[in-house]
Amino acid sequence: FTEQPANKVPGCSGAEYKYLINAPGRTKYLTWNPAKFPSDAHEFLYPQTGPWLGLLWVTESGFSLKKNVSQSDIGYSGPIVIKR
Repeated sequence: FTEQPANKVPGCSGAEYKYLINAPGRTKYLTWNPAKFPSDAHEFLYPQTGPWLGLLWVTESGFSLKKNVSQSDIGYSGPIVIKR
């Protein structure tokens, strides 16, 4: 995933974040939201919860979340800063 601009990194106009999702046979409905946890890039990408904090077990589009990935399935390998 690439975020433009990377206003949290002084002197950089962009940053690339690398994640590995290790969840064979599971659905991968994810949300990318750096604003939700601005100080922790591990949490920029997280599993979708759907309406009502996931209590309905479906996405807002109606897809089932019963076999969706969990946060522990998402590995963060660190930012790669692109200086321009």
